[in-house]
Amino acid sequence: MKYIFSFVVSFVFLCSVSLCFATSFTKQERQILIQHYAKYFPLSFTKRIFSSPSLKKNVAIIPKNIINKEKPRNYKQFTTKWATRRSYRFLQKWRTSFIRAQKKFNVDQEVIVAIFMVETNLGRYTGRYRLLSTFSTLFVAYKEAEKHPSLYTEKRRRRIRQKGTWAQGELHSLLAIILKQKMPSSESLTGSFAGAFGIPQFLPSSYLRWGYDSDKNGTINLFLVPDSIYSTANYLMYHHWKKGLANKKLYRNHIEVIKQYNHSLVYAQTVLKLALQIHKLRVHCKHCTHS
Repeated sequence: MKYIFSFVVSFVFLCSVSLCFATSFTKQERQILIQHYAKYFPLSFTKRIFSSPSLKKNVAIIPKNIINKEKPRNYKQFTTKWATRRSYRFLQKWRTSFIRAQKKFNVDQEVIVAIFMVETNLGRYTGRYRLLSTFSTLFVAYKEAEKHPSLYTEKRRRRIRQKGTWAQGELHSLLAIILKQKMPSSESLTGSFAGAFGIPQFLPSSYLRWGYDSDKNGTINLFLVPDSIYSTANYLMYHHWKKGLANKKLYRNHIEVIKQYNHSLVYAQTVLKLALQIHKLRVHCKHCTHS
């Protein structure tokens, strides 16, 4: 009963924090953000970013990220014949980029398109939450919770601290992207409630580490297919993907690498199953073409 009461109180507190300032951060909260990141970036830059009226405190993402556990997703939709055929057509449409990325990074092209399908339905749904607001909201919620530790159980405090520290790091990476203008319109980037963006749903830290400029034009745009293909292949290669999708001996390697992308086992199994179905369809169609 004590745990349940504490949980309810913490939920109400976090929601009330966000609801009280649903449209804007307070001056004090903005100052906290400005001063913290001024340690790493020019003060004029942090003032411009965190003083902007467009920076809003997002009501919805606090409980989604901190309190509510993600509900099991219906992954069956991604392994249907319809999803497999759509993925195959997408692969054929962008086959030049897929083939080049496969050769360069030694990664099976089918697993890349499978990730795109499961993450964003091949780029159709990339998220509507503004990244700056998402990470700033979580960071401020973390700071607020530090002031009221008695409202939470130890387990809940650890969770808030974990997400707050994580958001702090991702916001740092996002500011680095904006400052260097590595991606067009980076200040207004939108993504999932958890801060992932683009066709492959990279976090800002992943973008900085594994983002790849496929056409050497000086920018990496994960809302464009070629850069998304190369960046995802680069990520998989770094995490030791072993090429040979149909090789059953490599199943464990493939599952473990995909789990680096998303820690869910059912996610990894779904991506791999879809990739294998795309591979079989590609081989079948190739044989039909040459018969």
